[in-house]
Amino acid sequence: MEKKFKNHAVVGMCALGLIGLNSCLKVDETYDLDKDFDMTITVGGDLTVPGSSTEKIVLSDLLDLEDNSVIKVNNSAGDYYLVQDGETSSTDVKVPEVDINMTNGFKGVSQTFNIPAGIGSDMPEKNIEFKDNIEIDINENGITSDIKSISNAETTCRNTYLVFSKNTNQIKAVLENGYTIEFPNYITVKSENADWTAEGNILKLTKAEGMEISNNTKIKFQIVNVKFDQNEAVFTNNENEKDNNSVHFGGNISLDGNVTASALTNAGGNFTLSANVEAENMIIESATAVVDPEVDIKIDPIRIDDIPDFLAEEDVILDLTDPRIYITVTNPSPVAVNMDAALKSYKEGNKKGEAYLQNVNIPKECENYVICVNQKREEWDTTEKIMYKKVEGLSDLIKNIPDRIEITDVETSVVQEEVTIDLNKNYTIVTDYKVDTPLMFGPETKITYTEAIDGWDADLEDMEFDRVEASMNVINEIPLGVRMTAKAIDVNGNVLENVKVDMDVEIKAGEIGAPTTQNVNFTLTTDDGRIAGLDGIEISVVASVDNNVSDVTLNENQTMQFTEIKLRLVGGITMDLN
Repeated sequence: MEKKFKNHAVVGMCALGLIGLNSCLKVDETYDLDKDFDMTITVGGDLTVPGSSTEKIVLSDLLDLEDNSVIKVNNSAGDYYLVQDGETSSTDVKVPEVDINMTNGFKGVSQTFNIPAGIGSDMPEKNIEFKDNIEIDINENGITSDIKSISNAETTCRNTYLVFSKNTNQIKAVLENGYTIEFPNYITVKSENADWTAEGNILKLTKAEGMEISNNTKIKFQIVNVKFDQNEAVFTNNENEKDNNSVHFGGNISLDGNVTASALTNAGGNFTLSANVEAENMIIESATAVVDPEVDIKIDPIRIDDIPDFLAEEDVILDLTDPRIYITVTNPSPVAVNMDAALKSYKEGNKKGEAYLQNVNIPKECENYVICVNQKREEWDTTEKIMYKKVEGLSDLIKNIPDRIEITDVETSVVQEEVTIDLNKNYTIVTDYKVDTPLMFGPETKITYTEAIDGWDADLEDMEFDRVEASMNVINEIPLGVRMTAKAIDVNGNVLENVKVDMDVEIKAGEIGAPTTQNVNFTLTTDDGRIAGLDGIEISVVASVDNNVSDVTLNENQTMQFTEIKLRLVGGITMDLN
């Protein structure tokens, strides 16, 4: 465990007792002991420090974590988590627009009529039927491969007109009210002329006095929708050619209605009435289609900093039983995405662990959709609104406390389903992720730490003794078992080879409401004279877990308590007070 944990244990067992014994030996200060006295004092017999106990020491005090530590209390219950945020990343999804050239896509019609001559001011009118079909033949290649099939398109057209004309100014021709222009069923039109109304695929003249035809009468309109479920509107997906899909529009525009014609001179005679469509291009702005745009998701690595001391040793192993990586995605696009990826951890440039994320679905039109990568659950949690995605071997990523974790080798595929999508629009997919893992440890866990508990020389430098016997009870609610061994050291940190610390202590793991109680005994002895020059003890701690507490999370309210701490100095002590 961490420094403060060991300090409480060792100082409670040893240092406090020895220092306290020293403070109990008093000399009358009225004497001048610097004159003519040998101040070496031997206190014979076995000396015992009366038993004592500590209060319960909560884990938050034992760990004494810094505010910026990756180990944090992360819920109201006080549970400890390993928490490290990653960086936000984004990628754009866009299906290119489709631009269809319609310049030469229509074949106009003409009809010739004979109009009788007028006499004086009496110009007889002739009612004629102008009924014909304008043929459509539009073809466009080079359309993006991002579109796999299409059933419906919302469109706009540039400079699109129905054009009526006559070949002479000597004849007056008027389209009568109610004249209709009917497009194929797959087309929906919109009138941009006040004298015409549109309903579905039909334009209708609604001006009571009709519309006089000049040599170049234009009726502006829009094609606003195209349905591709007709034989006359065909989208072809050329699988083997990049960006070479094609579109064909066919069928006829049917003209139906009457024209009132009259001669403007006494001549009369034949005149020709023509109709055609002038158009530049059609832009598909939105499509109901199966699309497959590129989705290039890249996620910056998580860097794990500010690791506390008790996890920083090289041979520490964290066998976390419920590791979790949370991926948060906002996908405003109408396409759902499947993602596979590799999760890799590194320490000092060396790969330490690897796991694989497969068949992760990122829904369409989602905001802050949370995916919890874990190794226990595979389900949608309706309460938490979290998708749990199970990944085998996830704990291997964190076992050696990496300094970074990467989600790499990302492969994405758009779900092949029909959606309605705006073309040539950037949809930005935003991803964010973090490690947020409860500190629940499995049986492979090994937390090692070595710490010198020193500074005793100031109190013990004038003392010599033969043997110290220490005992106490340890009451443990922390779900970690602890084994401690020790060596005696001098003021320079060197091991005192002639002093043996008979400490091989195993404290069993416990939990709140079910603590373990362990009696602990150890001795300091020497087979080479008396113990002298002792400045402290170098403690080696190994923490581990058994299966009984593998699902118990470290919690700031878990406690450890030391009771009935007793020290016995066998053979007395010699103190040099000169």
